[in-house]
Amino acid sequence: MRRNTIENILELAEGIGKLSSTSIEVEFGVGSGAINNESHMVELVRQTARSVIGAQVIEEIPRPGMGSEDFVFYLDHLPGAMFRLGSASDRNGGPALHTPSFDIDEESLRVGARILAATAVLWSEPESARTSYSI
Repeated sequence: MRRNTIENILELAEGIGKLSSTSIEVEFGVGSGAINNESHMVELVRQTARSVIGAQVIEEIPRPGMGSEDFVFYLDHLPGAMFRLGSASDRNGGPALHTPSFDIDEESLRVGARILAATAVLWSEPESARTSYSI
């Protein structure tokens, strides 16, 4: 997908350059690639999160996001799954992430730690013995 996007941008730049009799130079930085979660790890996190916080609270993301995330470099070395925890809330004004007024709802740290700890326990068990955990 990234390669196609780069090729399309280069093609557009070349076309605009020809039409306007100008020279357009386009450069792309390296950046991070797309996150490809391991399906079995996604299911472990999903199962654990349902057990820890309840299925009614979990929102499935319907399609991939286009953001950039350094987590992809971890996945170059081991299987994993990235999930969005949600750390803004109405209790603290709810400003969006990556804004100067963002203030984390610290309750999300406790919830995230519980999900990660329970997922690690579940992951470390033989697959035949896996059960849901509530920590």
